[in-house]
Amino acid sequence: MKVRRERYQKLQAKDRVKHLMTCMKTQEAQIANMQDMTLEKKCAELNVPETQKLALKEIIATASKKNVKGRRYTEEWIMLCMLMNIRSVGYYEFLRKNNILPLPCTRMIRNYFSLINAMCGFDEQFAKLFEKHLASKTPLQRHGVLLLDEINLRKSVAVSTKNLTYVGLTDFGDDGQQSTDITEQATHGLVLMFQPLADVYTQPIAVFASKGPVKGEELAKIVIKAIFYLEQCGAMIHGVIADGASTNAKMWSILGITGSMENTTTWFTHPLDNERKVFVFSDICHVIKNVRNRLYNKKKLRFKSTHNYVYWKYFDTLYNIDKNHPGNARVCPKITNRHIVLDNTSKMRVRLATQIFSNSVADGLAFYLSHKCEGFSGCEETISFCKRFNDMFDAMNRKSPNQGLTPNSNDFKVLEDSLQWLNTWQTAVKERDITAEEFLTVETSRGLRISLQSTMDICRYLIDKFGFKYLLTGKLNQDNLEVICICFI
Repeated sequence: MKVRRERYQKLQAKDRVKHLMTCMKTQEAQIANMQDMTLEKKCAELNVPETQKLALKEIIATASKKNVKGRRYTEEWIMLCMLMNIRSVGYYEFLRKNNILPLPCTRMIRNYFSLINAMCGFDEQFAKLFEKHLASKTPLQRHGVLLLDEINLRKSVAVSTKNLTYVGLTDFGDDGQQSTDITEQATHGLVLMFQPLADVYTQPIAVFASKGPVKGEELAKIVIKAIFYLEQCGAMIHGVIADGASTNAKMWSILGITGSMENTTTWFTHPLDNERKVFVFSDICHVIKNVRNRLYNKKKLRFKSTHNYVYWKYFDTLYNIDKNHPGNARVCPKITNRHIVLDNTSKMRVRLATQIFSNSVADGLAFYLSHKCEGFSGCEETISFCKRFNDMFDAMNRKSPNQGLTPNSNDFKVLEDSLQWLNTWQTAVKERDITAEEFLTVETSRGLRISLQSTMDICRYLIDKFGFKYLLTGKLNQDNLEVICICFI
């Protein structure tokens, strides 16, 4: 009886599979016979995004081909496949081998990559394409800033089969230094990017390879060339953003920028128009990170001799007490040992710094202080320090139009108060009320002062002269460039 039941179930399963196969073949035939106009009409009715519409067209076109080798791909699809391959080769292969999307093989993608004339410096052919792109934008969307950052490269020299030259040496493009000496292997890469102030995309525009960091004098020349290059494409450059590296500080000095308290100059005259200004910014994310590292290394800072110290030990005590509670009962659940004990990698993480200088940590310190827990006596100044940098960073990282910066906004008042607070703190050092060890480093204080002043100045400048209604301060940092630089490593 049991054998007969199993045999009957197998027959039922086979019939079910046969029915499903028939249905699938019927659906394949319907998809293969579907007209493009029908697809266009359906996509228009459903408001399908262009990239999804492109994928649907490729899927339908593939369904009509019985032989895999008979597939033909559109140029738009090939470009999208190349971008997917750049983002993740492994995931690209997963999508292709499992037939999730009709993707060309890796060899074809590599062949297309080999046709690209990859070069250092400014590419005139790309400039023509970017000019067409900007021509399709509104006048407001063409306003932007120039981002630049350097990354470390692993030494690697290869021979280009196209022109039998070495690849991996110092290369500043056709108009700059191009080494032919095998000993001049590139160890650093300088990446430049255009970031619009009223649009959502970013665009890398040039890469330079050098042996060692690019010198400040050369950086200044490259920045001026980049401004010329982008302006010829139709962009309007109002700012240059870099981190606090010593070579960047030298570049600012050459361009006439000073961050001293007595003589602060945060802009230089636009090289193409004497009536316009180009403001400079020290990336606020790097500044916050440097402040955190200063406090971690010195263990304590002080605003005035009459004030309590800002101690790192309070964060340590907070974590050690808080970690003993269950996850849902912790006051600061995001704080981990990586926030408290910094290794070389942790010191470079901006997120770990902003989470330490946050309102949640300030509230955590205040909570344990109010409950008279041991080790929190006198931490009021540390709480105030965290809240100040939390508010400052929020004001410098607005990305939503309803939070845009204007001269009458609360964020503008936060920036003004922060600048005054920084100057008062440095005055205490100058008057020997506190020691230099109890203050920020000279480079960090100047970078912070330049960024605060430039943000307020460019806000007034864009609103008064170019008709901006507000400024999204989240456009004035290097976050998007950092993402691109990771792809080069």
